Amino acid sequence: MTVESLLILIAALQLKHLFADFFFQTGWMVQNKGYYGHPAGIAHAGIHLALTFVALFVVGIPLWWCAVLAVVEGVVHYHVDWAKAAVTRKSEFTASDARFWNWIGLDQFAHHVTYLALVYLISGLGLLS
Repeated sequence: MTVESLLILIAALQLKHLFADFFFQTGWMVQNKGYYGHPAGIAHAGIHLALTFVALFVVGIPLWWCAVLAVVEGVVHYHVDWAKAAVTRKSEFTASDARFWNWIGLDQFAHHVTYLALVYLISGLGLLS
């Protein structure tokens, strides 16, 4: 496993995050993912799960591990988003409130730390050549 392969994996996960969180996320998802179990949050996490699977597969992770790690990331992503959305909704923070942006930053940080944890796990398991 090379530094280059790890950096490509990190870049692939960040690219999928960009698309899933900013280009493929709908207003319906944004408005409803703070309600635990709502189909909007599940759909949004499902997009992340699917794109994580693709990102891992494209860089050469074995198929079984792509599935397992994508499910783990999808579940973590769902709960991070739900927590942030629930807090900001209950607190009635808006985009004009600095605390809203603090929560957005924490949310994005948590997602990217999740990707680093996946890369660390993949590295430790020797899944990437």
